Amino acid sequence: MLGRLRIALGSEHTVITTDDFASFDRMLRRRPVSVAVVDPEMIGAGALPLLGAAATRHPSVALVAYVAVSPGGMRMVVELASRGVRHIVLRDYDDDPERFRARLESLPADSMSGQMIAALAPLMEGIPTPIVTAIEQLFREPHTVLDVEDFVRLAGLPRRTFDRALERAGFASAAQLVRSARVVRVYSYLRESRQSPEEIADRLGYASQQQCWRHVKLVTGFGFSALREQLEPRAFIEQVTARLRRDGTGDENGVDCDQNDQEDGGSPAL
Repeated sequence: MLGRLRIALGSEHTVITTDDFASFDRMLRRRPVSVAVVDPEMIGAGALPLLGAAATRHPSVALVAYVAVSPGGMRMVVELASRGVRHIVLRDYDDDPERFRARLESLPADSMSGQMIAALAPLMEGIPTPIVTAIEQLFREPHTVLDVEDFVRLAGLPRRTFDRALERAGFASAAQLVRSARVVRVYSYLRESRQSPEEIADRLGYASQQQCWRHVKLVTGFGFSALREQLEPRAFIEQVTARLRRDGTGDENGVDCDQNDQEDGGSPAL
C-alpha cells in the first residue's frame, strides 16, 4: 500500500513514513504536513482514539484512511468516521495511481490558506494562469517555497515577466507574497494548537524564532501572543489581503525578504 501511494504521488510530493503512533503524532507537531494517510488495521484498534484526538488537534491536516476491503478494515473505518475522519480510500478500488493522486490533491487545504486564495481571487483575474497556479501552491504549501526565486520558478516565467504581471494585477511584490503565505500558516498553527512560537518557527523551517516574529510583525503588525488571542480569522484575512495590494501598506518597492532576513541569521530554508 505504501508503494502504491508513492507511485500515485510521484516525485512532486514528499512522503514521510512513521513506524508507530508516537512517531506519527510527533511528525504532525514538527512538520508542515498537508495530508496524513493511515492504514487503520496497521495502527490497531487501541490507537484509534488517539488517532481521532490527533485529527482534532491538527485540523489543518487532512486525514485519510487507506484500507483493504475486509471486515476488520471496514469496522475501523466506521470507528474512525465516528471520530471525525471522513476521507477513505479503498485498496484495489480507489487507488489507481491517477485517481488516487487526484483524490489526495483535491482534499481541502488548510482552511486559512483556502480563505486567503479566495480573498486574492479578484487580484488574480488578470494574470497568467502559471502565476495563478504558483500563488495557489505558495499558500497551500508555503514550506515548499523557500524564497522568491522558488516562487518564480513555480510559474516557469522570466523574473521580469513575473514581476510585471504582479504589478499590473495590483500585488505589492513577490517577496510580500512569500512572506505572507508563511505568516498565514503561522497564524493557523497558533490558533489550532498551543505550540510555542519557537516550535512553530522550527516547524516551518525558519532560521530562528526572531526571524519568524519579524515576518509576523511585518505582515500583521502584531506579535505572537496578540496574533493568537486578539486577531480573529476574518480580520486577519482582511489585513493580510490589504498588505498584499500595491496601493496598501505592502512593500511596493519589491525588496526580497531574503535580503532583509540576513539581519536575522539567514533565509527561512528547510
